[in-house]
Amino acid sequence: MQKAILFLLLAASASSHATAPVFSRLFAAADSAETAYNNPAGMTRLQSNELSLSGHLIKYLGEFEIDQSVTTVSGGAPDSGDPILIPAMYYVRVINDDWRAGFSLTIPTGFGSNSDGDWAGRYYSTESSLILVSATPSVAYRVNDRLSLGAGLGFNYTTTEISTAVANSDPNLSDGSLDVESDGLGIAVVVSSLIELSPSTRIGINYRSESEASTNPDIDINSTGIAPEELEQLKAAISDLEIASKVPQQFQFGIYHQLDNEWELTFDAVWIDFSEFGVTEISIVGNDIDAPDDLYEDFWAFSAGLAFPVSPTLTGRVGALYAQQAISDENRSFSFALDRIYGIGAGIQHQRSNGDRVDVNLNLFDSGNAPIDTGDDPVRGRIAGEYKDHYAIGLEVSYHWK
Repeated sequence: MQKAILFLLLAASASSHATAPVFSRLFAAADSAETAYNNPAGMTRLQSNELSLSGHLIKYLGEFEIDQSVTTVSGGAPDSGDPILIPAMYYVRVINDDWRAGFSLTIPTGFGSNSDGDWAGRYYSTESSLILVSATPSVAYRVNDRLSLGAGLGFNYTTTEISTAVANSDPNLSDGSLDVESDGLGIAVVVSSLIELSPSTRIGINYRSESEASTNPDIDINSTGIAPEELEQLKAAISDLEIASKVPQQFQFGIYHQLDNEWELTFDAVWIDFSEFGVTEISIVGNDIDAPDDLYEDFWAFSAGLAFPVSPTLTGRVGALYAQQAISDENRSFSFALDRIYGIGAGIQHQRSNGDRVDVNLNLFDSGNAPIDTGDDPVRGRIAGEYKDHYAIGLEVSYHWK
């Protein structure tokens, strides 16, 4: 089962790229163009125009082990999936001593699963994905030596796909299929501040409002044997669902401190109003729809980072991450199979002679056992099990132009 850990939820998420390991050094470091997205107020610390391009290559390593003692459907486990590349771009322009303008193009949130149509859980999910692409223009103003303020608008394009097999009542017929696709554009408001307590200590505070895309789902129901008039009723009911096209509001906070020996410490925290997320799994059971809602929970994610000089041109970095569960064990589904998340990572930054910088980070994420038990269902059967080696490894490379 393919897992796209694009940051916190790494799945449905907390929404940022970082130049440091496991999404540390986000909201208060303010030392690269990434701050145009992470904390627009931090752009006032940049003294020249900057452009950053980054890519995060992520590979899911685990597999789902079916508990054959209780599972009642044949077909085996879901697929593990292919590596995923997540690109991003950030730009900051100096207007004058006090004003900065920025722009970012990112994929801050996403998750997905994609399995063969004959696996054991096909009547619950064969494909589920949510990808968010965000274009965010922003501005920053330095109020005084201690305080900078920032604001932006996030133009969030979301695309969602949900597919399941449909069990036919006639055992002589092959499975039918349900495919739902939707996309739309929503707008989030970003407000931020950077408080510089001293030359070596600063605090970043960032708020992102909820954005919800207005969507008109494209629904295909095929080879189910359901009467045409009942099919139209099912399509109308699915159209009324709040499919996962909403990006929840977030509160983000960070602290940066530089020690006398030039070592740097950071701590970042994110709260996400994830209980407002919406539907991510839709099934047809007989002539009815099963679309669980109100499954998700608000959660916090925390990261800590340490940077230290290795040589005049090299800086080493390490980081750690923890994210709470965003869904309880009893509500976990195959389309959203994450547990709590731990992450560790290490990286290095190289300062080139022309002032450009290159960051390389290697990250490892542990997503827990994430046990799933669908319970007994007379049509779809029961699927139970848990993940083995539920890890993902990520390689992130960023280049910063001065």
